[in-house]
Amino acid sequence: AQRGILLRLFVHDGSLRFGLPDTEADWQRLDEALVAYKDAT
Repeated sequence: AQRGILLRLFVHDGSLRFGLPDTEADWQRLDEALVAYKDAT
C-alpha cells in the first residue's frame, strides 16, 4: 500500500492477485512500482 497498490497473496498456491489499473496514470504508477521492485531485488 506504500505506493497505493494493494495485493493479495494466496498462501495455498503461492499466487498473487492485484486489481488492474483504471486510468493511464494508474498504469504508470503500477509500471513504476514494478520497475522499482525489480531494481531492488
